[in-house]
Amino acid sequence: MSFKVTYGQLRDDVFNGAIEKLIGYREYNDHQLTYNVAKINRRLEAEHKIMRAALDKLTKQYVETDERGDYIWAEGRFGQMKPKSPEHHDQYNAELEKFDAVEVDIDCHKLKLQLVAEQVKLSPQEIMAIEPMLCELSGPPKVVPKTGKTALPPKRRSR
Repeated sequence: MSFKVTYGQLRDDVFNGAIEKLIGYREYNDHQLTYNVAKINRRLEAEHKIMRAALDKLTKQYVETDERGDYIWAEGRFGQMKPKSPEHHDQYNAELEKFDAVEVDIDCHKLKLQLVAEQVKLSPQEIMAIEPMLCELSGPPKVVPKTGKTALPPKRRSR
């Protein structure tokens, strides 16, 4: 089993925060879940390293650096690097959009949502961020023992 994530997800603060919560949790009562979380983290760290190197290479094409190779930040624009030219700004943003869409395959078992939800307190936003690595979003249908048919919840009557 495997799942896909994009470079954009690997760069996302909410996604990374949820992963940190999963890794930081120390009281898992399911050993398989513990193993799967560790394995996913190891694979994500490897992909993150590859992604950071590719992002650095891309960024150096469009952003000014100083003599030490550090990026120069744009004056008056908090959190923005200084482009080499005005054209580079738009080109960089277009390339960054393509970069964030790159998908990588994480060859690990998905995590069972119910087990994660029972043990680690994640916000709805964090759950949605890690959705690609979750499975069994709803439990299997219950089977009536005598008939072997699927039990459906009773229909509500409209008044």
